[in-house]
Amino acid sequence: MFDKIGVIDFSVIIVYLVGIVAVGCYAGLKKRREGAANRYFLASHSLRWPSIGLALFTTNISCLHLISLAQSGYDTGLVMGNFEWLAVLPLVLLSLVFVPFYMRAKVATLPDFLEKRYCRACRDWLAVLSIIAAILFHIAFPLSAGWIALHGIFGIDKWTCILILCGLTAVYTVVGGLAAVVWTESIQALVLIAGAILISVVAYNKVGGWDAMTLALDQTQQMGQLSMLRSPDVDKEFCWYAILLGYPVIGIWYFCADQTIVQRVLGAKDENHARIGPLFCAVIKILPVFIFVLPGLMFYVIVGTGKLDNLAQVAVKTVEEGKSGETVTTLIVRGDASVPEPREFPFRKGEVLDLTGQFKASKDHPVKVVCNLPTKLNSDGRVPADGMVKLPEGVIAVTSKESYGLMIEKLLPSNGCFGLMAAALMASLMGNLASAANSISTLFAYDLWQRFWPKTPEHRMVIIGRTAAFTSFALGIALVPLLDLYENIFASIQLVISYVCPPITGVFLMGVFWPRSSARSAKLTMWAGSAMGAILFTITTFHKWKPESGVWHWVPGFLYETPFMLMAFYMLAACMLFQLVLSFCLPKRPEEDPQQLYLANPLNALKSAGWPGLGDYRLLAACVVAMMLGLYWVFR
Repeated sequence: MFDKIGVIDFSVIIVYLVGIVAVGCYAGLKKRREGAANRYFLASHSLRWPSIGLALFTTNISCLHLISLAQSGYDTGLVMGNFEWLAVLPLVLLSLVFVPFYMRAKVATLPDFLEKRYCRACRDWLAVLSIIAAILFHIAFPLSAGWIALHGIFGIDKWTCILILCGLTAVYTVVGGLAAVVWTESIQALVLIAGAILISVVAYNKVGGWDAMTLALDQTQQMGQLSMLRSPDVDKEFCWYAILLGYPVIGIWYFCADQTIVQRVLGAKDENHARIGPLFCAVIKILPVFIFVLPGLMFYVIVGTGKLDNLAQVAVKTVEEGKSGETVTTLIVRGDASVPEPREFPFRKGEVLDLTGQFKASKDHPVKVVCNLPTKLNSDGRVPADGMVKLPEGVIAVTSKESYGLMIEKLLPSNGCFGLMAAALMASLMGNLASAANSISTLFAYDLWQRFWPKTPEHRMVIIGRTAAFTSFALGIALVPLLDLYENIFASIQLVISYVCPPITGVFLMGVFWPRSSARSAKLTMWAGSAMGAILFTITTFHKWKPESGVWHWVPGFLYETPFMLMAFYMLAACMLFQLVLSFCLPKRPEEDPQQLYLANPLNALKSAGWPGLGDYRLLAACVVAMMLGLYWVFR
């Protein structure tokens, strides 16, 4: 694909990379006159609401989201957009409820908050979990998804891509600290949105507009792809009640209790800036459905209707239960002129789909086929020859994970657009890496190092934080080969998070909303809840991998048949009930929580003065929620 990359495209990429590193270093060095640790970890409490909102968005939206949301749009339509629109609820909760406590407690980290509300044991446990989660979810997984996209677009070698991006990100992150991260994230958010809007507009024009897309979906009886809320008969794993009950559990942990996200709020200039920043991010979170997910669905229609040369698809049309109880998937093969006519094939698990006679292709005129069948990839991101599909010579099978890369390759002209999209992908990946590294350095320095060496001078704390940031990059890179084995990275992340977050979400909610919640109950709930999540994840995962094995026959059907998001809700309910009972058995001691970091009355969260007029955080929060409800009414 290098023959499609012109001088202009390379110039855009180089200018972006050099510029973003320079801006990051300048932002950090500009603050050197402030206290060393305060400057490095919390940007001297100088962040304003636009920077906070843009930084929150960029931290949340990584290459992983960019690629996997387009993949989900291609595979299942708009349903995964719920992870974006429902983020409005925890962001509003962060603004209205959690921000006042974080600002009043004057904490540098969220584990620090838990110590002030509960005890040191809670702080230690959350610090360790947060560091592991940041390395896994914010460094390793994004790298695993990001290299596939950049390799697919430009042919960049896997390790060259990973090492260059990590090296450039480490320069301004380690030198500049949080100020550098937030400055660069603000720029990267704008680049990311601009690039995504560009490819969305091109895809919209290529598909022929909204009416043409809906007509094509209607002809194949797939209008349900445009629905956000689905019945369990249509989509059991992501049915409407599983999403509405389970997402808040994940969302509250991610947006209200995860250091990587909330650290931007902790660096705010004052409480009002800290409140408005998340609300601004909530408004921006409306966009990903239209500029990340919907383009994937449009690309699905574009390929299926044969509007792109040398590109075809093997798509799932229906999934039904056969006479003997096995799952029968009806597949449809269609695409450009290389497919003489669309054909349907029944497919059962374990079979090999023979498509040798379905394509007109050769070595001189190769055809790419986007295939949704589950299969592992080679080291270059391609489907192996011994996979579930038998193809003729000249036909290259790729998975829907490469949808975004194919959109860039097939839809964009080489006049700087390629360079802009490469910059957008790099922006999302570098922003995620920078956020995670800075948060890890803060957690390690404040929550772990200071515990054992409390008299460490500020300048040495910064050195320790920088060392932790470098180490986190190294560990994340080391995990990439293992994570490359996953077929659907985004779904795998959500699955793991759903078993990790319930005890953390429960402890934070109980601590803020129930004054009688005790330190001992919180400590035991975090330990027991984490153990419960690890056990349930292990036994359900092994049962799904080897369902025919007699070793796991004893596993109750409830555990592996329940959608994982609904399981997260059940786990949260169990953790909160457990902590409630323990708080009566092990009541709060007089010396606990001297700052009274809880709400005696939930309405007290709305009593602090906001900016006058339209800048009032309460009015803005109501407008954001109303906007979300209106969108759900349209796309219900």
